[in-house]
Amino acid sequence: MRKPWEFLRNLFSRRTRTTKEKEMSIVEMSTMPPVVLPKKSSKVQVLNPVQRQHQKDALTAIRTVVYKGTGKGKVILPTGTGKTRIEAEAVCYNVKRNTKKEQYPGVYVVLSPRILLSYQQLKDFITIISNNGIECQYKSVHSGGIDSSLYEKQLLASGIEHPEEIESTTTISEIASWILIARQKNMPLVLFSTYHSADRVAAAIIKAESVVEMYIYDEAQYCVSKGDFQNVPLFASKFKFFFTATEKTTDAECGLGMNNEDKFGKVIFTEKPKTMIERGEMASIAIHLVGTRGASEMQYNDYESMARVVIEAFDKHREVVKSYASAPDLIGPKMVVICDSQDSLKGIMRSKALRAYKSFHHAINLCALSSDYGIEINGKHSPRVRNKDKEYLILTMRKWKAEDEAIVLHVDMISEGIDVPGITGIMPFRNLGKIKFLQNLGRGTRLVDSDRSRLYDGTITPKDWSKYVKPYCWLILPVVSSTYYDMKRRYEDIVKELRSEYGFSSSEMVVIDNIKGISEEDAVKDMVGSKEKKFFLGKGMISEIVHSIEDGEAMTNFIEQVFTFNVLSAEEQVEILKRIYNGA
Repeated sequence: MRKPWEFLRNLFSRRTRTTKEKEMSIVEMSTMPPVVLPKKSSKVQVLNPVQRQHQKDALTAIRTVVYKGTGKGKVILPTGTGKTRIEAEAVCYNVKRNTKKEQYPGVYVVLSPRILLSYQQLKDFITIISNNGIECQYKSVHSGGIDSSLYEKQLLASGIEHPEEIESTTTISEIASWILIARQKNMPLVLFSTYHSADRVAAAIIKAESVVEMYIYDEAQYCVSKGDFQNVPLFASKFKFFFTATEKTTDAECGLGMNNEDKFGKVIFTEKPKTMIERGEMASIAIHLVGTRGASEMQYNDYESMARVVIEAFDKHREVVKSYASAPDLIGPKMVVICDSQDSLKGIMRSKALRAYKSFHHAINLCALSSDYGIEINGKHSPRVRNKDKEYLILTMRKWKAEDEAIVLHVDMISEGIDVPGITGIMPFRNLGKIKFLQNLGRGTRLVDSDRSRLYDGTITPKDWSKYVKPYCWLILPVVSSTYYDMKRRYEDIVKELRSEYGFSSSEMVVIDNIKGISEEDAVKDMVGSKEKKFFLGKGMISEIVHSIEDGEAMTNFIEQVFTFNVLSAEEQVEILKRIYNGA
């Protein structure tokens, strides 16, 4: 049998491996004695990353589980508060712990729902683990392929003199060979996989007769399903940690939901968004209520009017973003529009109004994504939604500068995974469940890099919003609905959720725009005179809707009375509304 160092030298040389080498039996590799490698060069630069208080507390909770020798738990933190750093530091802690005990450092598996997220995690883990002075092997398990040279440059820059090749495959035998080779070299192995390919990793672990030290489940709510993902949390390992911003539960505590403690463990650490906002770790939430001409004219399937609503709301959003920024030139509006249907998205994107607007505003990025429409990025349309196109769209968004402007339309395909700190506003055209609502809103609550840097070095302090470039994530609510009741219930539900999760105060964080000078009196006349119950609500009435959340049932019951047309006459409704406006 060949000597172990001859095999390893051939296997890890920069030349392309032969078919024979690739197909070398796992049995042969497993019988090789361990290879003793020279100590790592002293030139490796160890940088101590700054950990925020919530990250330290989360890591303390994870260490408590690790100290017991086996276990699992859930970490629930809002989007944009550094869950990836906690995940990577948890791996570092366990590697150091095993090394100190003269044990094999271990195999670690990081799972995420999409290929792009897996790429992003690989990049971040390399930085954090290298900064801890640890040299690892990194491999990817998904169908996306990988450009190893990009990550090798990152490793070289971090001080690793001879970084291992970073490969990608979904072949079980190849994954098993990675596991055995890492063990032979006594190096920790970190595998980055999608949930779709997680079963390949589990099968490779069995084939290699190995064990997983730690599973990291990112966006763990994806494990709550009746499909293939439901068994992923059951894969064997010493430790399992489930990370999410939106815990997905079910009625039964022994069911599929994350409240099944036998499956997911207990919550070992959590912080609400309002706590993170208090600490300045997230942008605050503000509501921008926008009345538009498009809204007053819009009827069902009137996509031209819907397009005008988007355009006019975006123009007003730009004004608000600039007016509240400490440095207006350093931030541009980026508005994510959640369409109410596939047909609506297609209709808006194909509308004459939006096409004309884009032709006169070349600098604005216009993107769309839906299963029916496909993907469009600044005029380049692909009718099919292929994974690589979807990943390219999200990658394009991540490359936008803070000062760039953009409108992004989707239905239900980019709730997670858009790591774009510059997104400034979310405009929902439809009702969303709690989880989807919080996921979409989380796209806009990330601090821009300049604010985060100044917060961490003490230049600005938490909640001193006047000094932030992006102090707010704006929830843009167009004043439009086919019936008043739909809109009233929808907006009240939104405000209740914001108060509970984000500490929102409607008396302090509401901006009202009534485009083109439409008077409240005209709005009232439009409301009470419409036989089709088609409403355009003025700023006075929509403000009352928001404040009705503060006032309780009295205002709710009163509003319902006002708009029950067979109870009050038009004249009576106008008179009562005037009394509201006048404070009577």
